[in-house]
Amino acid sequence: MGLTLEFNRELDEMLQRKVSMLPKVEDVVKANIAELQEGAQRRAPVDTGTLKRSIYQKTGQEGTSIVGEVGAEADYDPYQEYGTRYQPGKPHLRPAYYEQVPKFRKAMYEVAKK
Repeated sequence: MGLTLEFNRELDEMLQRKVSMLPKVEDVVKANIAELQEGAQRRAPVDTGTLKRSIYQKTGQEGTSIVGEVGAEADYDPYQEYGTRYQPGKPHLRPAYYEQVPKFRKAMYEVAKK
């Protein structure tokens, strides 16, 4: 039993289009991650400002994927986001995420259709 892979012109052209999209996709990811971070910082409850300042963003490549992450380094962030049995949460990351998702999808759709 054997397998044969043939590389044809149509496949080559499709791959070239995909490769040329990578910088645009990376730009969309970076822009949306920055907006997501700003939205989370805008919504973060402020007492001393530590939580707001601890909200970070990072983007990069993992294998063939371009990924972005927004989170908070403050140890107490989960308690602010989700609350405790004694106090209700003050969500800031999740609302920012849900606001950003449609914008990200629209921007990715625009890149893909070109």
